[in-house]
Amino acid sequence: MVNDDPVDDNQDETILLFPEEEAWRTNVTQVRSGATVIPESGWDAGTPGEITLGYVFPVGTTIVYTIVSTGYPDKEVTVTY
Repeated sequence: MVNDDPVDDNQDETILLFPEEEAWRTNVTQVRSGATVIPESGWDAGTPGEITLGYVFPVGTTIVYTIVSTGYPDKEVTVTY
């Protein structure tokens, strides 16, 4: 999966993905370098929701995300910015 938007080092997206090797469950406010998570209401109760990541990565950065959904196998998605 590739972000086809015009080249921009400053990306703001709302995604339903979980970064690889992160345990996101409750009250998460920051992950990795410069990424900010803003959970929807209900997140702390264990209800999955959208998360918004604000981050700055060099153009061409590739990140592997893992989609985690109870009852379904984990799925990896690779995104290049």
